[in-house]
Amino acid sequence: MGDFNTTCFASHQSIGEGARCRVIPIIQAASFQASQLMHGLRTSTSFGAFASLIGVDRFWSPVGSFFEAIYHEQSGVYELQDTPANRLRLGAFLRSALAQSAKTTRLNTDAVFDLGDYLKKRAPALLAQLSVKQDEFEEGSPELDDIAFEQGCKCWDVLVQACHYPGVFWNAVHGGLRPMSFAAIHQAAYDTLLEDSQSWKMRDGMTREMRAWFQHKLDVLRESSNGSKRRAFRLYQWHDFQTIGAPQVLQEVEFELLDRVRMRYGDGTFSDDELFDQVRPWLSDRHVLTALDALNLHFEPAVYNGDMNNFVGRSFTQFVAKVAQRVA
Repeated sequence: MGDFNTTCFASHQSIGEGARCRVIPIIQAASFQASQLMHGLRTSTSFGAFASLIGVDRFWSPVGSFFEAIYHEQSGVYELQDTPANRLRLGAFLRSALAQSAKTTRLNTDAVFDLGDYLKKRAPALLAQLSVKQDEFEEGSPELDDIAFEQGCKCWDVLVQACHYPGVFWNAVHGGLRPMSFAAIHQAAYDTLLEDSQSWKMRDGMTREMRAWFQHKLDVLRESSNGSKRRAFRLYQWHDFQTIGAPQVLQEVEFELLDRVRMRYGDGTFSDDELFDQVRPWLSDRHVLTALDALNLHFEPAVYNGDMNNFVGRSFTQFVAKVAQRVA
């Protein structure tokens, strides 16, 4: 066993059978403009593989959010956990994938990837829920229901498997159709980044401990909003979830949910503590993204490493420690 273990893009430690991890769908970045190329008598145009050399999304950009999952080495898939955040995020991601992914065929083979066709034939309940417009969602949250989530998890597995070839291409904002993949981070690495980011000191001496930081920003914005709790949280969404320079991991439907949270907070249904519990998954992701950026790390597609018992991961750690001593 161990032949199909995968590697954490942040720590380079192995993610083995049954390991908890976070997985995020990504597409290859592209230059803003195509270049004209000439090689011998052949001419063509091509986009570069990046638009910037800074940021966690410099080479691969997220097209979804972090999903809580458990890795299974024999099938090479990430089993999604049944959580409210996963149900919401899976619906948002698959809705985007249905609109943006291309139908893929292969030369000299019968292999085809067609997400729309798959949903029609294998996941009709999921397709029906994905087809509902955002403004038609019933009061509550637009999370996938039980049947749609079960079908969505199977659809997720199909997407992961198809990306192994690679066989999934995404219609990007610029660069045309770009290859899609998944980046995996070990839960231990995610938790460590989250913990470390909360220990940083701000200029005023305050730490970024998530609950205290959230309350501090909410109080400041509430004061600047003349006491309006709804407007304060609206401003908080903009300031903390859409910080300039950080990758956008929130889908539109997730902002829809946050707007409903804001309304309930504003009418007194939620206390500050209950509001924090509702938005904790998104705050955690924001802190982790900030920590990744501070370490100059970037998203990378998941790869198999043939590692058993994390021998390669430990060897990598020893190598980095030796280099750090010599560089210092």
